[in-house]
Amino acid sequence: MEPDRSEAKLPKAGQGFMVDAMIRLLRYVSPGVLWDKDQGFLMADGLLGNMASTFVNPFMTAFTLGFGASKFHISMLNAIPGLFGNLAQLPGSYIVETTGRRRRLVMVSAVLTRAAWIMVILLPFYAKGLTAVYVLIGLMTIISALGAFLTPAWTSLISDWVPRAVRGRFFAARNMLMSGGALITVNLAGRIVTRGGFPKGYVRSMSVFFVLSLVSLYYFSKIRDVPFAPSRTGHGLGIRLDMDALRSPEFSKWIWILSVFNLFTGLVGSLFGAYLIQDLHGTPAHLAYMSFASTLTTIIGQRFWGPLSDKRGHRFGVVVSACLSAGVPLVWYLAKGPWGGILAEAYAGAAWSAWGLCSFNLILDLTPESRRPSYVATGNAIAGITGFVAPLIGGYLATKYSLRPLMLVSAVGRLGSGLLFSRFIREPARSPESPGIVR
Repeated sequence: MEPDRSEAKLPKAGQGFMVDAMIRLLRYVSPGVLWDKDQGFLMADGLLGNMASTFVNPFMTAFTLGFGASKFHISMLNAIPGLFGNLAQLPGSYIVETTGRRRRLVMVSAVLTRAAWIMVILLPFYAKGLTAVYVLIGLMTIISALGAFLTPAWTSLISDWVPRAVRGRFFAARNMLMSGGALITVNLAGRIVTRGGFPKGYVRSMSVFFVLSLVSLYYFSKIRDVPFAPSRTGHGLGIRLDMDALRSPEFSKWIWILSVFNLFTGLVGSLFGAYLIQDLHGTPAHLAYMSFASTLTTIIGQRFWGPLSDKRGHRFGVVVSACLSAGVPLVWYLAKGPWGGILAEAYAGAAWSAWGLCSFNLILDLTPESRRPSYVATGNAIAGITGFVAPLIGGYLATKYSLRPLMLVSAVGRLGSGLLFSRFIREPARSPESPGIVR
């Protein structure tokens, strides 16, 4: 359902300079589109949320290694939370489609997720060694499940707030703004971690993350809900797959090819940070530089892909990004020191810049509005199985033998998956009448 845009105007001064700036940015990037304050709140939420993540995401591998973890433990830290996160989307989608309360579900899950982060921040004070590693894996599994529980509701709600014809430009602008915020904060986070050392530096950095994430949630809470008629009746957990999604010709092909792609990306994707520290003798500061380099090239890439995906279609961006991602493990394979890893991540940012933007929008195009939550949850649950298995296989083989041969296997598999996307995925035809455009 298209949101009511009768009040599409800038927020009052009391509602904050940031939201005003977000809307003005959108109107500059895409003139002629009826951007309103709710989309400004979405932009502010994304900016602050991504700035918050820079105080955590680049350093989770180093934080875990500080407790004595191995590469296999790092793989577990990525695989197990990922599996339960994908499975949690099934009951999340069921609740959305039986109650229609999307915004409420997002808010409840987001609050619980942030509460769980308190236990992660305090971890060094109540657990040590491998015990702390396993506790961290458990806590991150809870956080992942709570966060993923809201994904179907969030995806469905956001698709109503952003007209289809300009989704490429909107999410490109949002992602570029988010990445720009990350550029500002990631080096600060690196200094906090490096100067404080283990564990104090990590605790301080995660504490900044926690505060910023609360501010981000405040802006999301300002977004108005969009009426969403329940498409199911009944009660229960609703943990079964949506068989309609599996019978959909185009969406089912997307699921199975994505599963193959996840298998080959997951073999090595979670281990590059550990490889930099243990094999290339890098430091947490190098992890921050890696994140900075990747973010910078992502911004450049998304400035290019936003308008192009609206013009050429999101499938085109998915195919190109999947094929380009094959070069990421190859550049890592050639790296001789930590700066080689930073170069690899700079390339990765450019290679992946189209993926998050175009794959998300392609999913919106491939799913029916009324059943979008369950379609998304079903697809993520199935594709997430290979996303769970692959890091465990990669972590075991890397610990027992070496990560380097797996990089070559990953490169070949990624390229093959990109060719499968090109051969079998077809993008739905676009309607010439798209809401949100001023004519």
